[in-house]
Amino acid sequence: MTDSLDPQDSIRLLENLRARGLTNELYRQLHHLGYDTISAHIRYCSKTAEFQRDGTNASLQRRLRFVLDEIQRVHGPSGIVDQRALASAVRGALRNYPLL
Repeated sequence: MTDSLDPQDSIRLLENLRARGLTNELYRQLHHLGYDTISAHIRYCSKTAEFQRDGTNASLQRRLRFVLDEIQRVHGPSGIVDQRALASAVRGALRNYPLL
């Protein structure tokens, strides 16, 4: 998995995960503040040029990438995924990339 510091990558990840069924409730478990929404983070990313390599948004992007990779590995490249599967992928992301 390559690290990206480009906020546009986070936007693509979030849009893909939202289309797969990611809810704000599950997203908040991944976010370092715990209260943000998918739409709010997309807005933030659209105004941000680059993430700091060791910053919280770069870590969030790693967790988002993990969730999407896991969902695609288990359930294929497209289609809505049930909440239990998404919750399992979120737990895996938090194990691999703990909140700072």
